Amino acid sequence: MQRNASALPFFLALAITRAHGEALFTDPIATNSANAPLIWLNRETTAATTLTLTREPDGGDTIAVIPRGGSITALMRDADGHTLAKTPFGITGWAQAQAGEDSGETFPALALRHDDTLNIDLYYHPQLGKPQNNHYYYNEAEPDTPSPGLPPDPAADEPAPHYTTYDRLLETALKADGARYHIDCSAGASGDYHCLFLNAAQGKIRRTNVAGLPGQTFYIPGNGAIYSDTDDSNSRYYRVRQKWTLHNGEIQENEQPYHYLGLASQYRGILKADSGAHDRKTPLRLLERIGGKKTVAKIAAGEPLRILLADPNQPCAKDAQLGDSDLCADLWLLIQNKDGKTGWAKINYQRDTPDLEGLHPLAE
Repeated sequence: MQRNASALPFFLALAITRAHGEALFTDPIATNSANAPLIWLNRETTAATTLTLTREPDGGDTIAVIPRGGSITALMRDADGHTLAKTPFGITGWAQAQAGEDSGETFPALALRHDDTLNIDLYYHPQLGKPQNNHYYYNEAEPDTPSPGLPPDPAADEPAPHYTTYDRLLETALKADGARYHIDCSAGASGDYHCLFLNAAQGKIRRTNVAGLPGQTFYIPGNGAIYSDTDDSNSRYYRVRQKWTLHNGEIQENEQPYHYLGLASQYRGILKADSGAHDRKTPLRLLERIGGKKTVAKIAAGEPLRILLADPNQPCAKDAQLGDSDLCADLWLLIQNKDGKTGWAKINYQRDTPDLEGLHPLAE
């Protein structure tokens, strides 16, 4: 059959649209209007084929693999038709129709090991993990040598020595037939909550040169990865969910293109850094794109909004870098106003900044 040559551009465009959108999901996905840099979807659906979630729109590092029929949420379409998606846990990546082994992003029913003293929650695969209840501590005199049990009470009329106590809360494998780990958690010296992952076969207790993560809530679903749900005011303005892989004794993040927040919020006005007062006359401007100038919507002080995404990967201006660390005070957020319009806004709590309910400045 011979096709009319003039119809080829139409079929090519249709093929591109399907490759980037509908072919990936069992439900139809809306397309961008003319020249729109993005369209917000937030559509719960299932994978029409095996999907690989990647760091970049056109590929790159694999973050997760969703099998055909697996649950997924299409979050956003960019101007080129790429779709940002998230797993049921909330890990984001750009969806590609690419074969791979199911990474187990839909968790089975998990057991909970809760510790009242540290207020730490460890969700684990019940067939792989065993709760523990052991303790050890370090003191200033021997900072590298742990002592078993809980630290002794100080003698009367003597200043209490400084101890750092660890609670062994769980022994588990990260996957079936995998190495087993002791998970030892502590509040640190000053409320810096964290957990260590010690190889059980090595049988050695240590707190240096060992894999560890900050936070108080972790998920170990048996797929080989560790997931955290952490509000670390030392590094971020917001609570974030992350995925980690333990390899050769080192823990590495499966870095996401964006952090999904989905946070109901309110614009409080411009927070003045010098006085702590709010300028409630200046509206929050939502921009068409990161670093752009075109305003797509304005939000008055007191109006509700939803913080959709945070972009932790934007280059950091020199005057926004915090000391010698790799932390940046600038942060771009994708925000949706009460009328459903979306746009980008930048915050920086080190200077005058839009103040949004549910976020917080970095710890001093």
